[in-house]
Amino acid sequence: MNVKMSTIKSIILKLQTNSKEVFDEVTRLLIKIADNILREPTNLKIRRLQRNNVTISKKILGINGGLDCLLVMGFEEKETYLVLPPSACLRTLQVVRDEILSYLKESKQDVEPNVFLGLIEDPSSENSFVSNHASNVDPISSDDSSDSTESENETETSNVSHGAIPKILVGIVYFIL
Repeated sequence: MNVKMSTIKSIILKLQTNSKEVFDEVTRLLIKIADNILREPTNLKIRRLQRNNVTISKKILGINGGLDCLLVMGFEEKETYLVLPPSACLRTLQVVRDEILSYLKESKQDVEPNVFLGLIEDPSSENSFVSNHASNVDPISSDDSSDSTESENETETSNVSHGAIPKILVGIVYFIL
């Protein structure tokens, strides 16, 4: 493989200068091209990309970094098309593809963290549902005497019923994950 990893990463960063929608589409297409070639490396038809093809011209060649990425993959420019010659190193194509996928996976994790982690509370925290309400939970008793009014009981019951069940469910979901 003659291509440096820093070159591949700089091209991915160049692709990222496009809008998110454009970036997602161009990377999807570049991965699809690489996958098709890697699946059928002797099929010369899929190793040739016509410049006048609307998808190729607008969604790859017309995009900042699109042509650069194809060239790094091993494609060569001809007058009316780009071709990945039979002598091209498929390992380079695979490495570029894998780096794009790796970048997409990392950026997805950065953007979309596990939403349940933000919902789980630290029981030792002062603001924790568990610390605030554990002492309020009273075992069932036969003592009917109470110093609080009925509306206070409703408020307390309301807090527990609306808070306890979702927190328990979130805890269960988190434990399962």
